[in-house]
Amino acid sequence: MGFSPMSLRTKAVALIKDQRNLASQMICQLDCRDFEALIDLIFARGGWQRQSAVGGNQADVDMVLTQPITNEIAWVQVKSRSTQAELDDYVRRFHNDGSSIAVSLSVTARRRSSG
Repeated sequence: MGFSPMSLRTKAVALIKDQRNLASQMICQLDCRDFEALIDLIFARGGWQRQSAVGGNQADVDMVLTQPITNEIAWVQVKSRSTQAELDDYVRRFHNDGSSIAVSLSVTARRRSSG
């Protein structure tokens, strides 16, 4: 018993912080299609059902989702970079077009070059 409960807790907290930092770095390395697929999986785990293809040539949205329990509709736009003004514009357009939930996800970091 060389460890006190507090030192174990401190180590556990540090490991969780390291894990989050590593996950963030890994997410920043995803290309846009893989990032969209990750977001789709996250929503699916929350019970949302995709009603459209992911990405592609859809105007304003990368995916349309429904929550069958609450009958909510979410229009999701995934961006590798964004500004507050762009987010505000998407939220306004989503609400004007009838989405009950407007979601715009952005990761701002160094992206992996393609090729």
